Amino acid sequence: MDLATYYKQHPEERYENICRMGEILSQVEQTLSKAEALLEEWKALQSDFDSLVSYYDSELWRNDYFDSNAGKIPEDVPQWVLTQDAIFDAIGDQFHIADAYQELLQTIEKKKWKS
Repeated sequence: MDLATYYKQHPEERYENICRMGEILSQVEQTLSKAEALLEEWKALQSDFDSLVSYYDSELWRNDYFDSNAGKIPEDVPQWVLTQDAIFDAIGDQFHIADAYQELLQTIEKKKWKS
């Protein structure tokens, strides 16, 4: 028996399915809206991110790093950016997340309706 026939014989399950699909659609719409906003925020951040990476690769960062370790930078100046791992980890995280987006994109592309 196919699903359409089954649902005709069991309308309460049909209506439960309609409700369940509505909940899924609502969740998908909310998630896609957040993903779109986050993607726009991420794209807008790239120029600043490039500046951060350039700073990390510069002689200035190395001088700041050594001066921080020597206690030459005032304590009230946030120095988290001068840890060896913070920027390096952010760079790696961006690549990791971009790879995950790429995998998702490939999965979605396979499902795309062909016109």
